[in-house]
Amino acid sequence: MKPMDQLPVAIAQKKTTIYSGAVEPKVKISLRALLEDDVPLIWQWLHEFPKQNLDDYAPKTLEAFKLDIQKRLAQGEIIGIILRGGEPVGVIGFRQLTDYLGALHGICFTSKVHRTGLTQYAVHKFLKMMFRETKLDKISATYFRDNEQIKGFLKKQGFEHEGTMKMHTRRAGRPIDVSLVALYRHKVKLAEVN
Repeated sequence: MKPMDQLPVAIAQKKTTIYSGAVEPKVKISLRALLEDDVPLIWQWLHEFPKQNLDDYAPKTLEAFKLDIQKRLAQGEIIGIILRGGEPVGVIGFRQLTDYLGALHGICFTSKVHRTGLTQYAVHKFLKMMFRETKLDKISATYFRDNEQIKGFLKKQGFEHEGTMKMHTRRAGRPIDVSLVALYRHKVKLAEVN
């Protein structure tokens, strides 16, 4: 197993392809390190879906978003770009909270790949890789309670509802509940098929 602190280094130095496979015939799905040129793309993807967009405390401009990304990377967050045939189509943020607990810290894809199976496949492979390469027992995630799309997405990944944080943040000036879900190592088959 690779220590968690080596994973961001390996991704950042582009020494390894974390995973690859095919959802569509002859189309490679892979993950690579975040590059500076990716940040405007992610900003664009975030704004394709206003309902699931950010809370009132999120950056309001591209420049503020760039600073937020730099801060997250400096704090040890892994930010990987999902590629479909070499083209960036999504992003996954992940943070280690303790030796045995990690958290998804953002998943976003361009609308071009929604409902294609690619999103489920890419996140599934990423989660399996995190369990396989670390000592994590649990990966948590949060989402706005009224976001049925991400609720269904995470449920298909095997996440289980752990609770609701009432009035946890604000969106459009109003308090909003946030749901907490988790995926457990012992419930995930870690053997690779492809």
